[in-house]
Amino acid sequence: MNAVVEEPDPVAAIDSAADIPGVGAACRQVAASLGFNHFIYAFRAPVSLTHPCQFILSGYPRAWREHYDRHSYLLIDPVIARALGTVLPFTWDELDKSDPAVARLFQEAAAFGLCHGFSVPVHGAHGEGGVLSLAREGPALPAERAARQRLFQQAQWFSAVLHQKVRQLVFREDEPPVRSARLTRREHDCLLLAAEGQSAQVIASVLKIAERTVVFHLTRAERKLGTRRRQHAVARAVALGQIKPSNYPARFSDSVELVELN
Repeated sequence: MNAVVEEPDPVAAIDSAADIPGVGAACRQVAASLGFNHFIYAFRAPVSLTHPCQFILSGYPRAWREHYDRHSYLLIDPVIARALGTVLPFTWDELDKSDPAVARLFQEAAAFGLCHGFSVPVHGAHGEGGVLSLAREGPALPAERAARQRLFQQAQWFSAVLHQKVRQLVFREDEPPVRSARLTRREHDCLLLAAEGQSAQVIASVLKIAERTVVFHLTRAERKLGTRRRQHAVARAVALGQIKPSNYPARFSDSVELVELN
C-alpha cells in the first residue's frame, strides 16, 4: 500500500514558529511543497507616512539580492508596481517587459535561478501591505487554467497566514507606542470628523457637545498619537488604522444602493 503524502499545512507550519528565522524555515518548507525553491516576502506597515516600517524575509539567492540592490532594480521592478495596484496573484510572464531595462532585469534574474515565478499581493486590515513571490529555475508554470488556479489558491492562503504572522512578530518586541495608544470613542469621533475637514464648531454641533470639549478630545488624541498638530494627528491616525470609514449600515435597506437579484 502506498503511503499518503500530506501537503504541509501553512497554518501549522507558520503559526508554530516562535521567531522570524522559524517563519523563514516554514516558508521554505511550504514553498518547496508548491514546487518552488526560492521565495521572498516584503512587508510594509505605514506607521509613519514618510518613514514606514519595512521588512523583507528573503529566500532568494544572496548574490541576486546584492546584484538587485547594486543596480537599483527596485525602482523599475514591475512586480512591485503591479502588487501595489491589485489584490490578484499574477505570473511574471504577464508583466510588460518591453522596456529594455526591465527585460534585462528578468534576464539577469534567470541567471540566478529565478526563471519562472508568480507573486501574490497582500493588503492588511490596518493599511499594511506585502507581496509574496515564489520562483524556480524550471519548469514553467502550468498552462492549464485549473492547475494554475489551484496553485494560486494555495499561495494566497499561504501568503495570508504569512502576513498575519510577520505582522505579529514585527510588532511584538518593537511595537510603536502610538500603535498601542487607543483612542476613546469621543476622541475617535472628533478626529474622524476633523479628517473630513470639519471645524471644532461643526464637530460640536454634530456630536452635540461643547466646542471646548471637542478641542479637549482632539488635543488628547494628538498627544496619544505623538503629534503636535491636528493635521498630523489625522494623517497618523489614518496610517495606523485608528480612524477608518464608517462601518456597514445596520440594515440592508440603509444602503445607498441595494441591488435585488431575486
